[in-house]
Amino acid sequence: MNKAVVELVVEAAAKFILPRYQTLTAGQVRTKSGPRDLVTIADEEAERWLSPRLMALLPGAAVVGEEAVAADPGILEMLQGTQPVWLIDPVDGTLNFAEGRPDFCVMVALVLDGVIESGVVYEPLKNRCCVARRGQGAWLRDLSLGTLRRLPGPAMGPTAALDGFVYHRPLKERTVGVRHRRLGSAGVEYVRLAMGQEAFSLYDRNMPWDHAAGSLLVTESGGRVAHVDGSPYRPGPAPGVPLLSAGATSWEDIRAALTLAP
Repeated sequence: MNKAVVELVVEAAAKFILPRYQTLTAGQVRTKSGPRDLVTIADEEAERWLSPRLMALLPGAAVVGEEAVAADPGILEMLQGTQPVWLIDPVDGTLNFAEGRPDFCVMVALVLDGVIESGVVYEPLKNRCCVARRGQGAWLRDLSLGTLRRLPGPAMGPTAALDGFVYHRPLKERTVGVRHRRLGSAGVEYVRLAMGQEAFSLYDRNMPWDHAAGSLLVTESGGRVAHVDGSPYRPGPAPGVPLLSAGATSWEDIRAALTLAP
């Protein structure tokens, strides 16, 4: 299943996303909920092309795409049912993409009865595709991400435990001694976590297409993704509890370092 999904994701990027990179005109970009929440013609075309092709891979499955939900929020309720659901984020990091910056990706996940079964995160500019399958690990080509993150290198040095991505304004204002930033693409950040290049990420916006595929990469490579109160992450209508992901470093240690422990 993953091979077929990867082929579709790579083809969608080649057809609709890469040709638009750094070539978008003003009429091909518009705002949604605010000035930094954008959608481009590439997002819409890629999602429209992927949706029927993913459904054809698994008859009876539904599709929940970011842009479809923007048009009809009721679609999100499909994740509460028992039928298989494909989650699509056609361009994760749309603001980066629209402004010609390289940190963006395409994400697809398969959810069954509220459980993430598989996920694909593809970075078109790097031609880098990471895949995960529940209980079977996470992979970059033929290399296990769990193995990759244990290789020696500067990212695994003594300060790695305090490096990460924060999208939680109250925490950013009070945290001392923790180096944090944001790339503008949760998918790219999850890949870096799974590869052991960063220690944590903290999000307060939990739309399922932003996190399902990447969270499976992290958990299948030996990390943990959970709400800061310790409750497990499940894709669905976004709860208000911030989501904390930890890669090679203990989730509990990261929560303590971020002064998030209840």
